[in-house]
Order: sequence, then structure tokens, then C-alpha cells
Amino acid sequence: AKLGIIVQDAPPATVSRIHTSGVIVESVRTGSFADLQGLSPGLVITHINRQPTSNKDQFDAVVSKLKTGDDVVFEVIDPHHPELGINYIGGTL
Repeated sequence: AKLGIIVQDAPPATVSRIHTSGVIVESVRTGSFADLQGLSPGLVITHINRQPTSNKDQFDAVVSKLKTGDDVVFEVIDPHHPELGINYIGGTL
């Protein structure tokens, strides 16, 4: 809720396409931190602040430690364009 996104484990087909695991963005709340940073449904988040987010449990653990004022950097991959590699999206919470 703090970031304004709902995620789930990336499905096996997505993991094989991008050659790494992560969580896939299901939805983004309009006006939320994630929305303002440009995260969109379908992107796969592999790390937050260099901490792996290989599954929803890891994602939730990393996010639970974030506080207002923290710098947050997402490492994301677009599974529709894996050839573009990792994109870094960040801002201050």
C-alpha cells in the first residue's frame, strides 16, 4: 500500500523470457509513489535498493523496511522487451 502497487510472483513463462525472477506489477494506484515514478502494470521488479525481490514474500519484506524520505530505486524489466535489459526507476518516498 505504501508504494501504491499490487504485485504477484512473476509466472514461469515470464521468468524464462526475462531470464530472472521477480514480481510482476498487477496494478498501480493513480497518484501513488509508484505511479509518479512511472511504474506500470506488466513490468517485473527484480530488485528494490539492490535487495532482490524474487518473489512476493521478498518484495513485502523489502517494502516493509522503507520509510518516508527514503530513496527508492526499482530495477525493472519489461517482459515484452527483455532485450532492453534492466531499467532503473527511482525517487524519494
